[in-house]
Amino acid sequence: MKKTLKNHGIYALLLTFVFLSQMFSSKFITAAPVDLGKAKQVAINWYLERSNKTDLGKIEIIETFVEKEKSIIVFYIFNFKQGGFMIVSADDNVFPVLGYGYLEHYKTENHPPAFDWLLNKYK
Repeated sequence: MKKTLKNHGIYALLLTFVFLSQMFSSKFITAAPVDLGKAKQVAINWYLERSNKTDLGKIEIIETFVEKEKSIIVFYIFNFKQGGFMIVSADDNVFPVLGYGYLEHYKTENHPPAFDWLLNKYK
């Protein structure tokens, strides 16, 4: 009788382990899209926190680019009135800010080849 109780305990422990691992790993496996509003808030918060500019006033996004791969939004790029740009992921399974600059605005052309390579890798 002790042997069957011992086996039952091992099975219960194994079942608990499988259940918990599925529960915790499913959060990391499934990714949810990040909508434009949330991405803008991430960009503004990051800009406020990390920018060395002292006269920020009200942070204003003046231009938004939406980058897609096979009709799926992969990241957003925001230009700020105060100067600079922010690249924010459209997927919550990765670090939210993929890149940024505080001096120049993002433009759709005349990028350095390494920057274009990086943007293509994010897709």
